[in-house]
This record gives sequence, C-alpha cells and structure tokens, in this order.
Amino acid sequence: MLQHENNSFIFSFRLEESTNCSRTVRELPDSFTALQECPAPSPKPIVPLHPRFGLMEEHEINIIVSRDEFAWLFSRTFNAGQIENDEDQARVPVWSGYNSLVNKALPVTRVGAPPLVAHPPHEWNTLLTVLMQAQNISTIVVGSERKTVISLDMGLYLPAKKLQMARNDLNHLILRPGELHIVMAMLRTIGAYIDSSGIDMCWMESELYGPSTVKQILDGNHVKRGEKAHMITLQALFALYLDEFLKTLPELRQCLENLSRQVIEAFKEGDEEKIERAHQCFVDGISSSKVIEKMLEFDAANNRSPLFVVMRHYMCMIMEMFAFIRSVRSGNWKLHLITLEQFTKYFFAHDRLNYSRMIPLYLAEMASLEASDPSIHQEFMNGNWVVNKNNRVSFCAVGADNALEHLNRSMKVSGGLVGIMQNESARAKFFLIAPELARLSSEAKSMAGVSLHTPEQHHNLSAAIVAREDKGVQQLIAAVKSFTNPFSVSKDSASNNDLYNLVTKVLMSEEIKNDLCQHSKIGRKLFNTFVDERLKTGKVNLWSTMKKRKLKTWKSSCKVIKMKTAVKVVQLKEDRSLFARLMMICKSRPEVDIKEAIALHEFSVVPRSLFAPDGTMLHCHARALLCTYWKSLQVSLAVR
Repeated sequence: MLQHENNSFIFSFRLEESTNCSRTVRELPDSFTALQECPAPSPKPIVPLHPRFGLMEEHEINIIVSRDEFAWLFSRTFNAGQIENDEDQARVPVWSGYNSLVNKALPVTRVGAPPLVAHPPHEWNTLLTVLMQAQNISTIVVGSERKTVISLDMGLYLPAKKLQMARNDLNHLILRPGELHIVMAMLRTIGAYIDSSGIDMCWMESELYGPSTVKQILDGNHVKRGEKAHMITLQALFALYLDEFLKTLPELRQCLENLSRQVIEAFKEGDEEKIERAHQCFVDGISSSKVIEKMLEFDAANNRSPLFVVMRHYMCMIMEMFAFIRSVRSGNWKLHLITLEQFTKYFFAHDRLNYSRMIPLYLAEMASLEASDPSIHQEFMNGNWVVNKNNRVSFCAVGADNALEHLNRSMKVSGGLVGIMQNESARAKFFLIAPELARLSSEAKSMAGVSLHTPEQHHNLSAAIVAREDKGVQQLIAAVKSFTNPFSVSKDSASNNDLYNLVTKVLMSEEIKNDLCQHSKIGRKLFNTFVDERLKTGKVNLWSTMKKRKLKTWKSSCKVIKMKTAVKVVQLKEDRSLFARLMMICKSRPEVDIKEAIALHEFSVVPRSLFAPDGTMLHCHARALLCTYWKSLQVSLAVR
C-alpha cells in the first residue's frame, strides 16, 4: 500500500505480530491463504452513465499543454546553434533535467508491502480477495467513510472495473490505471505510426541504435530507450522545422533568441530562482507573441505536403506523451487528465481497444470526483496520487505501478523461486515472507549506514548526459538532411502531393496517405462517438464489442500477405520434403559438401546483403562504402 507521510493511509504488516507462531503454511489462519469465492461476473454489467462528461476543445488543449514544452525546445534549439560557434557556451539541460529546475519537489511517499498472494492475478477469486483485503485495511486505518484508491495495470484494471460494476460490495474503491503501462501503450501507438516511415532507418544510419534496439523501440518494449529515442528525434525535427518556420519572421526569431539567451544566462549562473523566472518569462513571451498560433498558421499553409503533415503529427504525439509524463513526475493532477484525454484519440485510431474502452470511463469518473469525493479530489490536487522517494530533487515522482516494480525488485533475492515453484507449501511461504525480508534488509542497511546515498540534484543534469544527447541530435539532423528534409516544401514541385518514405523514397498509396494525414481527426471522431453512445446516453453498452478501425500506415505498404492455413501447411510439407531429398542426395553422393553449399549460397529470393527479410531494400551511403574501401586499400598498400 502506498501513501504520503502527511496522510494516515500507512499500513505495515509484520508476521511476528501474529498470535499464531506457526512454522508451516498449513497451520496458518485462513485469512493468510484462503481466497474468497467469486463467480464470474456478467459479461455486460450495468454501467453508470456520465451525462455531464464532455471533451475539451482540441485547440484549447494544444495551447495549455505546449507552452512549457516549447519554452524548453526553443531554448535547446537556439542553444545548440550558439554552441557550434562557441564551445564554452553554457548548455541547456535535457528535458528531465531542465524540468527538475523549474518544478517544486514533492513530499516523500512512504511505501509498504502486505504479504503477496500466491495465486494467478487474473482469476476472479484472486482479484476479489485482493480488492477486499485492500478495502478492509483502509477501513481499519482511516475508517469506513474514506474510500480506497487502487492503481492497476490495464490487464487487471479492466476486469476489476467489470467486477466492481457487477457487485454491490466494492463501491468504496476508486480504481485507476497505472501510468507506466499507459506510457508503454503510448510508445506502442507512436511506434505503429512511424514504423517503416524512414525515421527508423535514420536512427540506424545515424548510428544511434542498432536494428534490434529499433525494433524494441517501435514495439514499445523498452520504455527508457523509447522515450530517449523519440525525444532526440523531436529535437532534430524541431530544429529543421524551426529553420523553415522563422525564414519569413525575423522579428519573431530575434524575440525568441533574446528569451532563450535569458534562459541560458540563468543556467550559466546556476541560480534556481533565476532559472525559474527566466522559464516563466519565456512561457509568457510565447503567449504574448502568439507563437503557437503562428505555428498553426504555418502548418495550415503547408498542409498540401503529406510528408510535412505526417512529421508534424509525429512531433505532436511525442510532445503530448511527454506532457503526460511531466504531469506524473510533477504530480500535476489537472495536467494528467488533460494530457491523457488529448492522447486517447490515438488509442482509438490505432486500435488499442482496451485503452480505448477504459480510458474514457476513467476520465469520466475522475471528472465527477470533485462532486462525489471532494476529499479524495483535494488529495489528488495536492499531488498525492504519485510516489516520490526524494524530497530534495523535484521531477522524479513515478506512478504507483512503476513504484510497485521497484518494490518487486527489492523482494527479489538470490535464487528466488528457483526450485520451489512446484512445491505449493514452499511457494506460499516465500510469498508470505518476501515483503518482510525486504523490509528487514532495508532497515538493517539503514542501521549499518550502508543505505543508498540520496542525490542532491537530478541525475540528468550532468554535463556528460547533456553532451551525449546534443551529439545524438546533431547526428540525426545530419542523417535526415542527407535523405529528405520533410519541412522544406517547394511551391512549384509536383511531388508535394505525394507521401513517400524519408529514405527509400517509396511512394505510398492514396489510402495510406489519407489515413496517416487524417489519423488525429479519425481518432477524435471515434472518441466522441464512444463517449456519446456508451458513457453519456447508454445507447450502446460499454462492454459491447468494438470494431477495429484498421488504419493504413507506412507498414501496410510492405506488409506480406499471408496465405491460407491449408495452403501454408502444404507449402511447409513441400519445403520439408525438399530438404529431406537434399539430405538423401548428399548421403548418396559424397562429393557434395552440404556445409559448403549452405555457406556459399543464400536460400533467399533477394540478396540478404541488399534487402531486409521482408523484401524492402536496405539503404547505404556510397560515401561510407568508398571510405571503407579507401581505408582497406591504404592498408594493403602499406603492407606491400
């Protein structure tokens, strides 16, 4: 159970306090090991309606969310240009380091762990037992009049809400989806939008990431690498965009350069109050100069170029995701709801059905929280919905599900469950004592004075991290420029109406072009329809089947069409029999060396050195090939 120090929601469980000092699991009270019986709920339980819930206007959200992000982006972009001319120039920190200096630190959260339940979490009996135990703990500690807030990942949040709607004894629970898993879904959605667009090839061509890491980033399997890759890409694309945007606005460029110079000077002095004032001055300057409105006008003037539109959509998705992350790290409850509502339309457009179904319901419930539970709402407004472990450094809070991952890591010991998974008694004993052992270990380290050192500043403020990210941004800018500048729109060029891959220049079909350019409007329309039909009026049950939009993306152009199952089986049989005949020939004819044949000849339709496994051509620079050849030639001449 997670709670802040200034609240009374603190729970500490100790096995030694039990009156029954048993040594075997069988002798423990049923309250430790027994599960409550829970029949499967109705597949479509009655859903409470939210007739007053409405979505904000999209242009209002963009202005609210973008000001702080643009203040940092402008400062970083202009600072990079100054560093090229003067290497001794002060550097503007990376995104998280910058925000740690312009936000206030939150109070420390006290974290505790009750015994674990040694049963699959997705089963209804396990889920009901955990929810009821959490509610009982909260009742004992703070009384029955206070509700219990529980955060779950989406795989458990969905069945937990269905269970809560189907029963009458779970009304004292406020369920929330975990922020870490929402960010992972955002990364997967962004990856699906840019997969095979050429951005992924630019990452490899600039030597930022290898092919395996690029696949992890696009699939959303690596959160830290994904966040860093998209942040570097945002800075690179924004630098190219800014050059085109300010070409005809010299007065605005001068104004922004002056504001960024104030921020850089404040960082050079190192005074946090001056940094915060310079940042706020930049935010006010963006509002007074109507920079965002002028950027929207510039975007509208160039909407005839599909590549321009798609890259701008990609940049907006990144900024919206990082605005959501900023709301979590700073504990800003209002910004959390705004940014989550803003990004939800992409869940609808890209068929993230669980998030499309449950996030609107969560937003509707949280919108009515101020009227239904004003005390809980006030706690959320005070930042008591995230977990913070350091009150000296700001901008380092995490979601409850992310904090739970840290807690799970502290309970992992050498050996762990190895050798006891098949022993029910040993497994149950391990789950019961693991939290207590982790607590004892932490207290022992604290008493011995060997606990981890608490840092005094954000780790991303180091000069090495800033220099490394600056280098990555410059490498990516050079890689994108060497192929195609997506923001350089020629008025007379006929290719402006075509959407093509940044690297390979492969043209996309009209259907793909329309879906990629309109995916924000498509998602917004689906979002509005869902809210009107399932949350406001109840014309359609929330749990009814949702149809996939099947949006056409870059990857649709190179998607391999799969054959029918029966035909595929026949093909596999033919391949197997062919290889068997080759083996029989090799045995009957000793002069055939099968190792040599496999090593020298590629069993592929296209050369693997020039084409990827999916049939797309790999791009390479003639200059890089010539440099490699020239080096090898010099070595050979030196040997001679």
